[in-house]
Amino acid sequence: MEQRQFIVTILTISILILGFAYANEPAQSTPGATGQYTPTGGNTIGAGGGNVTEVNISADLSTSKWQGYWGNVSGSLRLGDGSNVFFDWSNVEFAAVYASPNSNPDWTSVTAVSSQGDKETKDAAFGFTNTDADSITNTMTGSACAAGTEISGAAGVTPYDNAGDPGSWDTCIADITGTDTTRALFGTNIISAGATAYNGLNVQFQLMVPAADGGTNYYFFLEI
Repeated sequence: MEQRQFIVTILTISILILGFAYANEPAQSTPGATGQYTPTGGNTIGAGGGNVTEVNISADLSTSKWQGYWGNVSGSLRLGDGSNVFFDWSNVEFAAVYASPNSNPDWTSVTAVSSQGDKETKDAAFGFTNTDADSITNTMTGSACAAGTEISGAAGVTPYDNAGDPGSWDTCIADITGTDTTRALFGTNIISAGATAYNGLNVQFQLMVPAADGGTNYYFFLEI
């Protein structure tokens, strides 16, 4: 199958969506607002000479290792000549969305990342310390994760819904041959009717991907 590309830049992340179709057909994305977790502000406790005071301290911080994506997908199959449309099938349902730092991955070489050693190798590729709480090793602790026809039996993680519980989408991790040194592929199944996302909105997918220090460029792929 031939594919054409349309690139949108969001901060340090580049998004490319390839529409798997039976003819050349560019798929377009509409980026929305980007947000980041805001930690609760600190407070002060007075100190007085001669006092001994119990102090219990807590903090919720924002990770620097992960990016979250959420939204909807759309597209069509077209028969045509260049930009001229002979016929259009607009009732396409997509099965999965994939993200990879590789712009032209070899889809025949996808291998699930599942073992402790495999996850530690991916941590090293992204410049992470595998013992960190938010490393790939300690984040993607699920097993038997599957996305579309490309990823199965992989390690994975489930982003939350708006109640703070595991949501409707698993993010699965795989190794894939390509030009990027991380050799990584991440995927999740698409729910056509939508489900509740972390922010209470009804969307078709949620996906988590790691970001190396300084940012990572990701290319997105849709599977019919």
